[in-house]
Amino acid sequence: MRQAQRDPAWVRWSLILAAVSVVGVLIVIPVVHVFAGALSEGVRVYWDNLVADPDTRHSILLTLTVVPLALAANVVFGIAAAWAIARFRFPGRTVLTALIDLPSPSRPWWRA
Repeated sequence: MRQAQRDPAWVRWSLILAAVSVVGVLIVIPVVHVFAGALSEGVRVYWDNLVADPDTRHSILLTLTVVPLALAANVVFGIAAAWAIARFRFPGRTVLTALIDLPSPSRPWWRA
């Protein structure tokens, strides 16, 4: 029998409940709040503001243009970096791994 199945049922269910609660608090509640605020004056007002405003249309078009390009670049460079790190030993490998693991700052340090 695997180690995870040896735990009492109440421990497993408590951990599952804790994980679902965290997801609910950090993801579901904010998303519902955003949609509730956006649709507070009705779906028609939301749709009119979405379609009628040229700035909104431009930002949607820009997003739909940039996201596939960024996704393709991330896939290509991510696979190349993963392959190089997993397959080879080279100078700077530790630095490359550290740079990949660093979180991207919401505000760059040079603009602080």
